[in-house]
Amino acid sequence: MNEESHALARIPLGQRMPAIAPGGSVAHLLSARQKAAVIVRYLIGEGASIPLTKLPEKMQQTLAEQMGAMRLVDKQTLDAVLEEFLEQIDAVGLAFPGGLEGALSLMDGHISQSTASRLRRKAGMNARHDPWERLVALPVPQLLPVIEEEAVEVSAVVLSKLPVTKAAELLGRLPGEKARRIAFAVSLTGSIEPETVRRIGIAVLNQIDSKPARAFETGPGERVGAILNISPAATRDEVLQGLGSGPIDYPLAA
Repeated sequence: MNEESHALARIPLGQRMPAIAPGGSVAHLLSARQKAAVIVRYLIGEGASIPLTKLPEKMQQTLAEQMGAMRLVDKQTLDAVLEEFLEQIDAVGLAFPGGLEGALSLMDGHISQSTASRLRRKAGMNARHDPWERLVALPVPQLLPVIEEEAVEVSAVVLSKLPVTKAAELLGRLPGEKARRIAFAVSLTGSIEPETVRRIGIAVLNQIDSKPARAFETGPGERVGAILNISPAATRDEVLQGLGSGPIDYPLAA
């Protein structure tokens, strides 16, 4: 089979293949989407784990449609596409995290919490923004107050969008009755429209971002207890005596 026949096998039905100069390669005739499909197909075939779920859903859809439209790629073209891809990787001098949340994580400690919260709220109002990209990455302690305060139906949507292990941990921290009601509500989320789910995600993010930033990650009792735990016994006894006998619960080690 000659090179022109190989090339025709790569082009969707009904699309004409441009002429190829003798000794040339068809790699430069492939679009960026076709090259991306070739690279992804090759990596999957090699057993590589590719986090495609981190891509925007529109981009995932475009990639899947492109892969579905292609057929065969000859070895010469595959080698040319991979070589071009490696050259582009080697030429990269600096990479940015991509997306607002990645930028804010990179700049954590370098900009104020109020600025970060304002940017997140602004992004939440963007119709193209997917709030769940950030929500699924939040730690359990930050999500738990939302689950405790929100309606059962909203909590069910949140748990449905989270990774299974994180959702199970959240459910295990709730009172038995509410946990059962939310678990039942999860079974009823199948008919919810995607736009409704997106709006719920935006509302939950706004609720989280509207809370004032805390200067300390732990409560005052826990901080005092941690300090006294490593203090000399005489100092600890003197401090505790000075605090009096009020209803103060410090988690001191035994």
